[in-house]
Amino acid sequence: MVAKPETLPVPNDFPFQWENAEEAARFWVVDMMHWPHGLSPLSATMDMPAFMRGFTKAARELCMPFINMETKIIHGWVYMNVEPYSTDPAQMERRMADMQGQMGKHIPGLLDRWRTVYEPEVRCINEDTLKGDYSKLTDKDLSGLLEAIVDKREREGELHMLAVFPAMGAVMFYEQVYTQLFGEPKAGDHLQLLQGFQNKSVEVGVGLWQLAREARKRPEVLETLRRVASGDADEALSQSEQGRAFRGAVQEFLATYGWRANEMDLAEPTWFERPAPAYTLIREYAAREDYDPEGEFNSLVSARKAREEVIFKQLAGGPIDMFQQVLAGAQQYLPIQEDHNFYIDQVGLSVQRVPALEAGLRLAAAGRIAKAEDVFLLHYEELQDGLRGGKGDLIELVDRRRRERAVRLHLLRRPGALPAAQAGCRGERDRLAAVHAAAVGLLLPPLLRQQPTPD
Repeated sequence: MVAKPETLPVPNDFPFQWENAEEAARFWVVDMMHWPHGLSPLSATMDMPAFMRGFTKAARELCMPFINMETKIIHGWVYMNVEPYSTDPAQMERRMADMQGQMGKHIPGLLDRWRTVYEPEVRCINEDTLKGDYSKLTDKDLSGLLEAIVDKREREGELHMLAVFPAMGAVMFYEQVYTQLFGEPKAGDHLQLLQGFQNKSVEVGVGLWQLAREARKRPEVLETLRRVASGDADEALSQSEQGRAFRGAVQEFLATYGWRANEMDLAEPTWFERPAPAYTLIREYAAREDYDPEGEFNSLVSARKAREEVIFKQLAGGPIDMFQQVLAGAQQYLPIQEDHNFYIDQVGLSVQRVPALEAGLRLAAAGRIAKAEDVFLLHYEELQDGLRGGKGDLIELVDRRRRERAVRLHLLRRPGALPAAQAGCRGERDRLAAVHAAAVGLLLPPLLRQQPTPD
């Protein structure tokens, strides 16, 4: 007998209503990794739905074992539900085989495809959004352009999935093969073979370190960075000739690398707008006289190559060609993971602030909101209504949502107060947890189960 799903009770201090009984019976999990402080109304209604549509579209192309990955915003918190492809084990097994076949097509040449096809498309989308001359548009034209930007963000969600999931699958496949050939890895030593590849995170770190070295050459600059708070550094540096020169170098760096924020939320100002996080890192790098990130990276490359030599010798006369092919697939992961995060998760999200703030300026000038930044407390539909001639005062609505956010953050400080999930019976939870795991895993081909373990 199959147990019926049982809906968890809604806490008294977290009141909300499900749309219907079917929604209430689904397996909802709060996402605190991506949004530990919740999500603003504009991000939740403009960016996230579009991104998830693209995400789901790519998942279907990859034959992932789920039909849909949906989100629901409850009091500003992001809850996610994955609808499995089927509850029939036989159908799921066939779907997993289809997924394995699709992954096999996508993994070879994935990094080259990212660099020559996916990344250039994403960069073009981001450049168009960042450098649009929005001030010359009519309200109606700005409204239409926002719709186009939402469509482009859907495409970025699709490219995100097409790049990242095969890369993740390649690593999982590699871990299975490695374990099959060498036994259970000790202290993550198998991951040493995946390190030491250039990526945007390394590039940003080296750039900040180079700025710190420049600061150390300028005693007046270094003293300012040590004396003032990071949030005041930009203004303090403008008071001297040396400071202005250094400040210009920081601004030049942030024009390229500063379209990122400390939260994945449109409402969060970028480093380019408020450079305090960059100055914090520069100051910390400047305090470390003996640190050399370029030297550290080169040592990681040397360690990887030395480990490869040892492993390949162990496989001499064995399945070395197969292992090298699997390893090459997995070694694509870190560059794709870090570079997609830079261009899609960070820049792709942050540049949408530019047209959103232009719309906010217009609503503020019309007296509908108090200041431009209040636009992030509107729903996308409300923003569009405002640009299309809607009337009415939104100030009270914005103030209410600002108070609700304050309550939400207060709730976050209470351990155990935030409901973790709304799920069915234990069997249902276990089954859906397996779907989550299968969504990024690959089945080990029978051929590899027959390979001997080297002595």
